[in-house]
Amino acid sequence: MRAPLLLFCLLGFLVCPLPGQSDQGLTLDKLLNEKELRKYNQKVKYKDRMEVFADAVKRFSKELRELIEKKKVDQIVSTLNRLEALAQYAINEPLPANKKDRKAGEVRKFEIELRKLLSDIRDAKTIAPYEYHAEFDHTIQELARLRGELLRNFFGSALEQESTNSRAPEPETHIHQQTPIIQGFAPPMLRVWQGETRYSYEITGDQFTDQEYEKIQNNQELKKRVDAFLEIAEARLVEIKRRMNNQEWTEKDPNPLEFYTLEQMVHAYRRALDSLMVNIDEQVKYKLAKEKDVKKSLEKLNKKIMEFTPQLEPIKQLAIKNKDEILYKEVLEAEKTSEIARKGSQYGLGAPAK
Repeated sequence: MRAPLLLFCLLGFLVCPLPGQSDQGLTLDKLLNEKELRKYNQKVKYKDRMEVFADAVKRFSKELRELIEKKKVDQIVSTLNRLEALAQYAINEPLPANKKDRKAGEVRKFEIELRKLLSDIRDAKTIAPYEYHAEFDHTIQELARLRGELLRNFFGSALEQESTNSRAPEPETHIHQQTPIIQGFAPPMLRVWQGETRYSYEITGDQFTDQEYEKIQNNQELKKRVDAFLEIAEARLVEIKRRMNNQEWTEKDPNPLEFYTLEQMVHAYRRALDSLMVNIDEQVKYKLAKEKDVKKSLEKLNKKIMEFTPQLEPIKQLAIKNKDEILYKEVLEAEKTSEIARKGSQYGLGAPAK
């Protein structure tokens, strides 16, 4: 991922419109409130301006949640456009030479707000008509790009990437991949996290069933939510294995995953692990769960991920055999997410990740 080195207006920056946004007039003075704008003008340090953007994002997030509850799709899209514009302004802020400035607590808080916001936007997309989905995707992409920039600049180091199989199909599309990083739980618990990855084909949404969404919403307690996400991940691996072995569906009830493709199921597996890690992280950050419950959740995650990971290799080999680029890329991302979950659970349990 490239660093934000794009040139911007040095003079009159606050009234310089964003590329592609001139018709909407989404200048910075229209995106920030009076207090935020005053602080932006008075504070020139990178960390201070990131704090301003974080305050604005938090404000828009609250607005977005209220609109989601009322299902006011048109207003949701308007808020999304403003968030996208805000993200572009933040990306275009020049990086300071002083590394300490871009590793400040304000920057980390901004990244956490973005992570929560991305989750809210994905939830909102599930209730929006199809014709609005492109607006959601554009905003998600820009916010994820901004979050990836913050992560890269904050942590500065990446997890070791595994080399890809030499027999893998050559990609025909340009891949914009952001760097995985190591991020901490509240001490002494640590977890591993990564920036968003975007492909031009992009399977959107979580690809969960309605019953799975309902179960997640009805189980707010950490242990039950972890169980729900692990069940989603495991169900995908079981169904994929059934299909690969050409086994008949023998259950009395209809197969809830019958009409999902292999690509969608691998995507859902990855999204379940992503959501699980976000939930643990939030519970720790805001002290919403007891430490013993967090520990039990991490132990369960660690145990399950050791069972899950080997099951991805046959799927990858199938993708290679069939020259299925989309499935292959999804499996690669699933492998990375699984490794992140494994190392994160080990760190969280106080053991060095191996």
